[in-house]
Amino acid sequence: MPFSGIVGHRRLIALLSRAVAQDTLPQSLLFAGPRGVGKRRTAIALAEAINCLQPVSSGSVPRDACGECAACRRIARGVHPDVLVVEPGELGSIKIAQVREVIERSGYRPFEGRRRVAVIDEADAMTTDAQDSLL
Repeated sequence: MPFSGIVGHRRLIALLSRAVAQDTLPQSLLFAGPRGVGKRRTAIALAEAINCLQPVSSGSVPRDACGECAACRRIARGVHPDVLVVEPGELGSIKIAQVREVIERSGYRPFEGRRRVAVIDEADAMTTDAQDSLL
Protein backbone atom coordinates (compact mmCIF):
# COMPACT_ATOMS: atom_id res chain seq x y z
CA MET A 1 0.00 0.00 0.00
CA PRO A 2 1.56 3.31 -1.08
CA PHE A 3 1.50 6.49 1.01
CA SER A 4 -1.49 7.67 -1.03
CA GLY A 5 -3.58 4.82 0.43
CA ILE A 6 -3.04 5.90 4.04
CA VAL A 7 -5.80 7.95 5.61
CA GLY A 8 -4.66 10.77 7.88
CA HIS A 9 -1.13 11.50 9.04
CA ARG A 10 -0.63 13.85 6.05
CA ARG A 11 2.17 15.86 7.70
CA LEU A 12 4.06 12.72 8.67
CA ILE A 13 3.58 11.15 5.23
CA ALA A 14 4.83 14.32 3.50
CA LEU A 15 7.88 14.41 5.79
CA LEU A 16 8.73 10.74 5.16
CA SER A 17 8.18 11.12 1.43
CA ARG A 18 10.50 14.15 1.26
CA ALA A 19 13.17 12.28 3.22
CA VAL A 20 12.97 9.33 0.80
CA ALA A 21 13.06 11.64 -2.24
CA GLN A 22 16.09 13.55 -0.92
CA ASP A 23 17.77 10.37 0.36
CA THR A 24 17.98 11.84 3.88
CA LEU A 25 16.00 9.16 5.68
CA PRO A 26 17.46 8.39 9.12
CA GLN A 27 18.95 4.98 9.74
CA SER A 28 16.13 4.03 12.10
CA LEU A 29 12.63 5.28 12.85
CA LEU A 30 10.31 4.59 15.75
CA PHE A 31 6.57 4.75 15.12
CA ALA A 32 4.70 4.98 18.41
CA GLY A 33 1.04 5.37 19.21
CA PRO A 34 -2.09 3.52 20.20
CA ARG A 35 -3.07 0.26 18.55
CA GLY A 36 -4.81 0.61 15.18
CA VAL A 37 -3.60 4.08 14.10
CA GLY A 38 -1.59 2.78 11.13
CA LYS A 39 1.99 2.40 12.37
CA ARG A 40 2.58 -0.91 10.58
CA ARG A 41 0.82 0.24 7.43
CA THR A 42 2.95 3.40 7.35
CA ALA A 43 6.14 1.38 7.87
CA ILE A 44 5.24 -0.97 4.99
CA ALA A 45 4.35 2.03 2.78
CA LEU A 46 7.75 3.53 3.62
CA ALA A 47 9.47 0.26 2.66
CA GLU A 48 7.59 0.31 -0.66
CA ALA A 49 8.53 3.95 -1.30
CA ILE A 50 12.19 3.19 -0.65
CA ASN A 51 12.34 0.09 -2.85
CA CYS A 52 9.78 0.90 -5.59
CA LEU A 53 11.06 0.35 -9.12
CA GLN A 54 8.78 3.02 -10.65
CA PRO A 55 8.26 5.73 -8.00
CA VAL A 56 5.61 8.39 -8.58
CA SER A 57 4.98 11.83 -7.12
CA SER A 58 1.74 13.65 -6.46
CA GLY A 59 0.91 16.91 -4.70
CA SER A 60 2.35 16.92 -1.19
CA VAL A 61 4.02 13.52 -1.67
CA PRO A 62 7.27 14.01 -3.62
CA ARG A 63 8.04 10.27 -3.77
CA ASP A 64 5.54 7.47 -3.43
CA ALA A 65 5.43 3.82 -4.42
CA CYS A 66 3.55 2.94 -7.57
CA GLY A 67 1.93 -0.07 -5.88
CA GLU A 68 2.05 -2.02 -9.14
CA CYS A 69 5.69 -2.94 -9.84
CA ALA A 70 7.13 -6.31 -8.84
CA ALA A 71 8.87 -4.88 -5.77
CA CYS A 72 5.70 -3.18 -4.47
CA ARG A 73 3.61 -6.31 -4.96
CA ARG A 74 6.20 -8.50 -3.23
CA ILE A 75 6.47 -6.11 -0.27
CA ALA A 76 2.67 -5.99 0.05
CA ARG A 77 2.54 -9.82 0.04
CA GLY A 78 5.37 -10.00 2.59
CA VAL A 79 7.81 -11.94 0.40
CA HIS A 80 10.36 -9.28 -0.60
CA PRO A 81 13.86 -10.47 0.43
CA ASP A 82 14.97 -6.99 1.56
CA VAL A 83 11.95 -6.19 3.75
CA LEU A 84 11.96 -8.11 7.00
CA VAL A 85 8.88 -8.06 9.23
CA VAL A 86 9.24 -9.38 12.77
CA GLU A 87 6.06 -10.19 14.68
CA PRO A 88 5.33 -11.90 17.99
CA GLY A 89 5.31 -15.69 17.70
CA GLU A 90 2.81 -18.23 18.94
CA LEU A 91 3.50 -17.39 22.58
CA GLY A 92 2.91 -13.68 22.01
CA SER A 93 6.51 -12.53 22.30
CA ILE A 94 9.42 -11.72 20.00
CA LYS A 95 12.32 -14.02 20.82
CA ILE A 96 16.03 -13.31 20.69
CA ALA A 97 16.46 -15.70 17.72
CA GLN A 98 14.12 -13.55 15.61
CA VAL A 99 16.06 -10.39 16.47
CA ARG A 100 19.41 -12.06 15.80
CA GLU A 101 18.18 -13.12 12.37
CA VAL A 102 17.23 -9.52 11.55
CA ILE A 103 20.61 -8.27 12.76
CA GLU A 104 22.44 -10.88 10.69
CA ARG A 105 20.42 -10.24 7.51
CA SER A 106 20.66 -6.46 7.84
CA GLY A 107 24.46 -6.67 7.71
CA TYR A 108 24.37 -7.72 4.05
CA ARG A 109 23.82 -5.52 1.03
CA PRO A 110 20.27 -5.43 -0.36
CA PHE A 111 19.49 -8.41 -2.56
CA GLU A 112 17.27 -6.68 -5.10
CA GLY A 113 16.00 -3.43 -3.57
CA ARG A 114 17.65 -0.09 -2.84
CA ARG A 115 17.78 -0.69 0.93
CA ARG A 116 17.01 -3.33 3.48
CA VAL A 117 14.11 -2.49 5.77
CA ALA A 118 13.26 -4.20 9.05
CA VAL A 119 9.84 -3.65 10.58
CA ILE A 120 9.48 -4.83 14.16
CA ASP A 121 5.75 -4.94 14.77
CA GLU A 122 4.64 -4.81 18.41
CA ALA A 123 8.21 -4.21 19.62
CA ASP A 124 6.92 -4.02 23.19
CA ALA A 125 6.41 -7.80 22.95
CA MET A 126 10.18 -8.43 22.75
CA THR A 127 11.71 -10.43 25.54
CA THR A 128 14.38 -8.69 27.62
CA ASP A 129 17.10 -10.70 25.87
CA ALA A 130 15.72 -9.72 22.46
CA GLN A 131 15.67 -6.03 23.48
CA ASP A 132 19.26 -6.24 24.67
CA SER A 133 20.31 -7.98 21.47
CA LEU A 134 18.73 -5.30 19.33
CA LEU A 135 20.53 -2.54 21.21
